[in-house]
Formats: sequence, C-alpha cells, structure tokens
Amino acid sequence: MRPSYKVCWIAKFLANFNVEWQLELQSEVSFAGLESEIGTPLRIDFYQANLHIAIEADGIQHVSENQQIHAQADREERFEKQVRRDEAVDRYFEAHHSLTLIRLKAYQSTLHDGFKALAIDEQYEIACQAASDIYQSLYHRIPHMIDKEALLITAIENTK
Repeated sequence: MRPSYKVCWIAKFLANFNVEWQLELQSEVSFAGLESEIGTPLRIDFYQANLHIAIEADGIQHVSENQQIHAQADREERFEKQVRRDEAVDRYFEAHHSLTLIRLKAYQSTLHDGFKALAIDEQYEIACQAASDIYQSLYHRIPHMIDKEALLITAIENTK
C-alpha cells in the first residue's frame, strides 16, 4: 500500500499513539520567538512538555519542489518558504538547549528522481518507534502492543 503524497502518515500515527499510550503530546505548538522571516509564529507538529521534546513529521514536501501540497503554479515559491521555515525551526532549537527537536522523515532518497514518500508500513514503524521511546521515557516501561492492522485501517479511514 502506497501513501498519498498529500498525507504524512507519521503525523497521523503519532496522533493515534498519543491517545492509545497517553503520551501527552500537544499538537501544533508555538514557542515564544519561533517565527518566520516576516514575524508569523511557526508551529511544531507535536510537543511533549514534560520531556521538552518537539517532533516535526517531515513529509516529502520538505525536500521536493514537485511535491508541494495544494500547489501548481507556485511550487517553487512554496518550496523555498518550506526550506526557510525548516531552517528557522532548526536554528531555534539549536539556540534553545533545554529543548530537543526530533525530525521524523516520511521520505527517502532515490537514485532516479530524488525523493519518494515512504510506504505506509514504513511510516508506521517510524512513528511507533518514536512513540515507544517517548512512552518509555515517561513511564519507564515498554508500552502495550497495539493492533497494527486496526490502526492502519483507522488512519486510512480518517483520511478519506
């Protein structure tokens, strides 16, 4: 099963793990001083306040001009904005040593066309590992198993 390039499945799976494992992840979080070049507040996909961990689920639009979401004519401009946004986020977290930024990549490099989105199963595994690491840091034990097939079906159904 291949994901749509318009969906970052890692983010959807993290949201599900957040509920199932009570990870206390906040979504779309702003930080004081984290702004775009024109002063607009930037948001991080997920933040775990107790652990001071921010998570960005990076879809293929972070690295490919041709994969800009909802863009046809202005793909180059949107991609340049995405690159500048990512650079601003990286600089912010490099300057704030008490915070940790984790970037989870939903794509891989290819020899022929540059990048491609990871398969849904691969994105699930990345999200599961990140969520499990957070769970273990919070609760000092391994999380209970989740029915992977049921979670995949739920995530797909919630995307339609």
